[in-house]
Amino acid sequence: MITYKVTGIESIDIIKPLVAKLSDYHKDISSYFSKDFEVDNYDQKKSFISEKQNVQLTIAHDEDEPVAYLVASVHGNEGTIESLYVDDSYRGYAIGDTLMSLSLDWIKKHEPECIKISVAYGNQVLSFYEKFGFYPRSIILKDIN
Repeated sequence: MITYKVTGIESIDIIKPLVAKLSDYHKDISSYFSKDFEVDNYDQKKSFISEKQNVQLTIAHDEDEPVAYLVASVHGNEGTIESLYVDDSYRGYAIGDTLMSLSLDWIKKHEPECIKISVAYGNQVLSFYEKFGFYPRSIILKDIN
């Protein structure tokens, strides 16, 4: 049975193995920037998220094993879905939907002017986010040199 724990940045080390899996996934799908995901940048991600003023971490567990997570933040008047990952073997069970619903409810309580999600190029999850009212607004291009 899947259970959900809503916590804060103090529990982030619990999801370190899942963050590594997400980096591996991005490395595999990235057409141009796979090198960006080759290094273990967990500490860098942790530091970046820790700098946010208001962070919620929601972890889905199967028994005691973390199988999915979502990191959300509110900074000033902007809410952000910082990172979402569901382990391959747990996809298709609406775990991501539950994580999004819990996190969006939390963000909306802070009454932000907008909520943003950044999706790595090649990650074919746009239809998932569209279910929650998110649509592409722009594409940011970066040189590969």
